[in-house]
Amino acid sequence: MISSANGNGPSATPPQGPSTPSQSTWTMLVDQTAAHTLLPRANSWYMGANVPGKPRRFMPYAGGPHTYADICNAVVAKGYEGFTIRQGDQILSDQPGFTCLPTVPDIPTPLLAIIAERLEAFTAAHAQQDVAAE
Repeated sequence: MISSANGNGPSATPPQGPSTPSQSTWTMLVDQTAAHTLLPRANSWYMGANVPGKPRRFMPYAGGPHTYADICNAVVAKGYEGFTIRQGDQILSDQPGFTCLPTVPDIPTPLLAIIAERLEAFTAAHAQQDVAAE
């Protein structure tokens, strides 16, 4: 996506300023996708657990590299939907919408409960090891 924009002269950037519908939609997609994994449940530095008061949020897209590439290709095919296209100070295109959403897999709730239980036990065991090491 970036190489396509760079090769054409103008630059493609996410809209600036207050949160836009495309930014909100992307954030919601990232949150929903991560919620189907164990990643946001981990008490890790990656989630900000080492910084008191830091909001805990999983930032990267966890739907897999192929799905991410499909989303990027769809954005390009739709004229950089969700991006502002600039050449210098001139805005060439401003597409605030974002509809390039993949389907999110459905993980059965009973399986999530089992995974969460095992993760909590694993996290507790490692927390005890960390305390003992200090």
